Amino acid sequence: MLVKSMNFKPKSFGIVVHEDMNTPIVATMDWPFPQLIKGSSVTLLCYEDSIKSVNESTWATTDISTYSIYQTGDLKNISAGGVWHFVDMGESWLLFNGECVVLNLASLRYMSTDPGNVVVMNDIVMKTGCLYKGRVILGGFDTGGFWNTDWDNFWAQYISSKIASDVTEHREISQSTIWYSSIGGGDLAFVFYPDYAAKGYIDPDTGDAHSYTKPLFLDYWRRGQSGFLKMPFQGRVLVAKELGDYCIIYGTDGIAAVKHYTQPTPTLGLIRLPLSGEIGIPDRGFVGGDIRQHIFVDTKGVLWSIDANLNIKKLGYEEFFSPMLSDELVITHNPDEDEYHICTDSVGYVLTNEGLGEINQRPTSVIHSGGELQCMSVFGGESASILTVDWIDFGIRAMKRIENIQVGASSLHNIQLSLERRYDMSEELYTSEYIALNKLGIATLMKTGVDFRINLKAVPKLNTSIDTMDVRWKLQDKRFVRGAYVSQTSSE
Repeated sequence: MLVKSMNFKPKSFGIVVHEDMNTPIVATMDWPFPQLIKGSSVTLLCYEDSIKSVNESTWATTDISTYSIYQTGDLKNISAGGVWHFVDMGESWLLFNGECVVLNLASLRYMSTDPGNVVVMNDIVMKTGCLYKGRVILGGFDTGGFWNTDWDNFWAQYISSKIASDVTEHREISQSTIWYSSIGGGDLAFVFYPDYAAKGYIDPDTGDAHSYTKPLFLDYWRRGQSGFLKMPFQGRVLVAKELGDYCIIYGTDGIAAVKHYTQPTPTLGLIRLPLSGEIGIPDRGFVGGDIRQHIFVDTKGVLWSIDANLNIKKLGYEEFFSPMLSDELVITHNPDEDEYHICTDSVGYVLTNEGLGEINQRPTSVIHSGGELQCMSVFGGESASILTVDWIDFGIRAMKRIENIQVGASSLHNIQLSLERRYDMSEELYTSEYIALNKLGIATLMKTGVDFRINLKAVPKLNTSIDTMDVRWKLQDKRFVRGAYVSQTSSE
């Protein structure tokens, strides 16, 4: 059994060296930034408190100026936060870092003298957002923080009007509630501009416009066309992410699914999952995947997967991930190999369908460009590829001598082997120097002990797979011999 795998990854046909993904942009890395994010109409390089547009033909970057959402034309800085979440609506897009929202919305052209402005909003805090079947879903609001001053002014006027006989107060929106737009997202700006939520975009001089006493958005909400949906847990929503026909909502103390329905009117419905109120996630970077599958690390460090049919599977590995719960963890997905990178600034792992391996490349983000994978990443730790096989005594607690070990690999170039040995579990450990394999893949050792542990190293990394290891040994202590004394060969 393997106890260490550095820069190797387990595959169905053997142990394979992890090949580093290409990093196309030279940038100063400050984990987990920058992130390379690709939408249908724009590619962005997102730092902690600034963003750039990217030309994928040359990988040149251009600074993007950001403005206040409410003071038109006034420059406004991006508030530093955590990992970025992205909502792709074509030419329109949103970015969330947990402290502010960066918006470039076509609908904002009704509200801005400069239709090209990218604006920043931190008046209403939200942790996440995603696009789901044409709707924008927002979540992770501050309890008591959704209704800003403009919203309070609207509600005061509406409640005091004679028409508002069905409303006596506006309740606070909890941290476990999501908001969803109508299909197409045309009412997305209503969240940020209550004046437009009430009146819409029609010229009030036409006489057909909505108003504070006849607000447009309440028609949407009463029909369920858009509105709020409370999740079946109390904690804060941290991640909203599309999965198959569903959108999965991850909170600090629970997860849930929502689904689009068309009858009797287009709306969203809540689906309780088997573990809805039992497991949550620690922070906004602890979920990764695409519309086929998600993986996530829960608040105890346990790794889980959930597929497009809402089947939840416990993968485990808490011994690796529980020490990372307080770190800025990021999960990225490699769709070409169907692999996940689970990384912090100090350690990184790659998860395949066959298991987990440690790697020294730690991507903050992964995209496709020109048919190839590109990423932004940091490197740290051991640059060589190392495998360690767990202690083995070959079923006999007696003195043995390992004569040689033969490695079966697709390429033997630059592979070295070292042997650790001990005479008793409590005694001193002896480690041999690394020696190169010969052209047959054999390392001759002649080392004596009771327990042995084998290390393989490839320097530098090379594209190879390790298939077998045959260990040839002889029993030295004849007290354990029954019958003929023969040399032994064991395979790993």
